[in-house]
Amino acid sequence: MNSEVKDKIIERAAVLFTESGIKGITMDDLAQYLGMSKRTIYEYFRDKKELINESILYFEEQKEKKTKEIFDSSENMFEALLKLYQESLIDMQKMNKNFIHDIKKYFPEINQRYIQKKEKKIKKTAQFLKEGIELGLIRKDLNVELLSALGEEVHSLFDNSLIFRKFSFLDIHRTLFLTFLRGIATDEGLSIIDTYTQKGETSKD
Repeated sequence: MNSEVKDKIIERAAVLFTESGIKGITMDDLAQYLGMSKRTIYEYFRDKKELINESILYFEEQKEKKTKEIFDSSENMFEALLKLYQESLIDMQKMNKNFIHDIKKYFPEINQRYIQKKEKKIKKTAQFLKEGIELGLIRKDLNVELLSALGEEVHSLFDNSLIFRKFSFLDIHRTLFLTFLRGIATDEGLSIIDTYTQKGETSKD
């Protein structure tokens, strides 16, 4: 089998699933979107479930790669978090709110993988916050372990259909992130936040 063809299917399917949701996409839709026959897709994947799993793994790998690039190119963790925030706004504009909902409701084994990664993400976030305290960007009177756990758990709000009906995914994410970050920042940290958010608003004009 041609690995380039398989990679192309995975990459483009990942885009379609994130932008359109998962449940409502059929193999016919995928074939049309990819510009190939269903038979060709089935030569590389047993079924839609396998393709979804491969696509989401690709999506996760790309996010992790981008995160590493941002942290490697940033002067400090606070700058990196703000760059990640700006990057996430771009992703949120493209992401269909049903994407996360579909994973949790219809693909529990994939959702379980997300859950298993939570503890690692919480520990990593706590370390970032500690670095921020040492740099004088984050307040010293905070429990970084608790904050890290809370920061991860607020994403459960995305399951609330009432919130989804009233507000966009992008607005929810922006409000949660900036409120959280402003609440833990020192005056110096707030100055950096203002600089980055103003730069983001300017770039949209």
